[in-house]
Amino acid sequence: MENMFIAPENIPVQYRPVPFWSWNDRLEPEELLRQIREMHDAGMGGFFMHARGGLLTPYMQKEWMQSICICVREAVRLGMHAYLYDENGWPSGFGNGMVNALGVDYQQKYLRYAPFDKLNEEQKKRVIRRYDNGFAAFYDVNPYYVDNMDCKVVDAFLEKVYQFYWDHLPEDVRQDLTGIFTDEPQLSRNGIPWSFVLEDEYRKSYGESLEEKLPDLFTESEGCFRTRIRFWELCTRLFCENYINRIGAWCKERNWEFTGHHVLEENYLVQLTTNGAIMPQFSGYSIPGVDHLARRSSYVVADIQTVSVAAQLGKNRILTETFGCSGWNFNFHGMNWLYEQQMVHGVNLLCQHLAGYSLRGMRKRDYPASIFYQHPMWKDIRFLHDRFSRVGMMLASGRIECDTLVLHGQSTAWLHFSDRGDNELIGRYFDDFDVLSQALDASGIPFHYGDEYLLAHYGKVEADRFCAGEMTYRAVVIPPVENLSRPVLELLRRFAANGGCVLRMKNTHASRLLIDGVAAAFEEQKFFFALPEYAGADEIINELRNRVAYLD
Repeated sequence: MENMFIAPENIPVQYRPVPFWSWNDRLEPEELLRQIREMHDAGMGGFFMHARGGLLTPYMQKEWMQSICICVREAVRLGMHAYLYDENGWPSGFGNGMVNALGVDYQQKYLRYAPFDKLNEEQKKRVIRRYDNGFAAFYDVNPYYVDNMDCKVVDAFLEKVYQFYWDHLPEDVRQDLTGIFTDEPQLSRNGIPWSFVLEDEYRKSYGESLEEKLPDLFTESEGCFRTRIRFWELCTRLFCENYINRIGAWCKERNWEFTGHHVLEENYLVQLTTNGAIMPQFSGYSIPGVDHLARRSSYVVADIQTVSVAAQLGKNRILTETFGCSGWNFNFHGMNWLYEQQMVHGVNLLCQHLAGYSLRGMRKRDYPASIFYQHPMWKDIRFLHDRFSRVGMMLASGRIECDTLVLHGQSTAWLHFSDRGDNELIGRYFDDFDVLSQALDASGIPFHYGDEYLLAHYGKVEADRFCAGEMTYRAVVIPPVENLSRPVLELLRRFAANGGCVLRMKNTHASRLLIDGVAAAFEEQKFFFALPEYAGADEIINELRNRVAYLD
């Protein structure tokens, strides 16, 4: 057992904590260097240079760029990793106001639906289409953020931030930068998102007009579920391809790691308008990340969503931005309690929120605690960082063994989303999914989620194994759902035909199956409802133990 111990000096830097280093005052070269040495002595592996409220050094101008150079060169000298952060504040994408300043084409938009005669003059100018029932679809504009479904908008962000850094930093600095962090990019926080590219993209994808069908997103009618599935799948794909994958490819070409996290990941409903579906958004990161704010237990669903995509796509490090909003009295015991819960799920790279360059004035109120040299416990924190790093290294270096795949039910949420506030049914479907996840987690049975969009790209069946990218599973569990995509249904049929274990949890909310928003054919219904059905999570767990030979 003595050989199992890894001395702190033998833990590679890439597994050590990388905090948000809040640049929130006038940046002084000697103080920057002093603080980097503090981080190094405390066992941190690097830092994210993060512009935040209180910054007095002009952002991305001469002194700012000089500060970047000083810090990157010191990091190299000490064997640390230096990362940029791609925004002045958050959410990422607006380029310190330069991108949204390009006009309404670049700005975030929300889809609305109301009687035409109730619209004011400004709303009437933004009408997309009027309908025979007297209603009109129109859009509202948020001039302070951007449209992340439009590739030209993301290209402008890349040009004004990423390319600017690349063009204006000395060659040694840009080559020695480890990577860059993107923070909380999103589609909408105010209802159904809209983009000027959606009509053309919908027609290219599905061969019909979206504008004609926009009422389907607001009211139930014949064919409305097919429209909703298609609309939200398209939003998910455009966000994934035009933001995450586009920026990820740019970084990969330059040998920069691309990391960060999204916003509102915790359940079906909150991730719907902000991301479409969250799991596909992790695909373009080299280090996918999850956010965990406040002093509360880890979210099983949020953690497993991130860890699942990382495992399936062969990404061995999973970042968490955590400890923010935990308060000034959050101590070592609390940090250990919170991060251990995430490590148990497979998260292995700690990004502490945060290390404040300064705590002068209101800066000390920036979602504390600031876990840095100003804190009384700072002088003793090295042992905790060594411990976290040692476990993180083992998690990142080991081979993942996981035999159970649980289908993610986001497309069922797409069916029932209402912009008018009544989304109780989505909540009930998520509660079932969450209860199943919590029970599996408590039972000690390792499991991943299977996202339908990703399975359409990376899913296959080999003999009696269900494969998702680099992972193979012996059992698939279907939580209560009303909709499946056709590619996933076909994978399930082949898997079951080859003797694979498919278990279905009873749906108490509906007794129908839709395929891509359309009623399933008789043979499809027959296959689905003939799958072994179980009333609750405990029965599923017992069957998994019996059929897949899990140990208690």
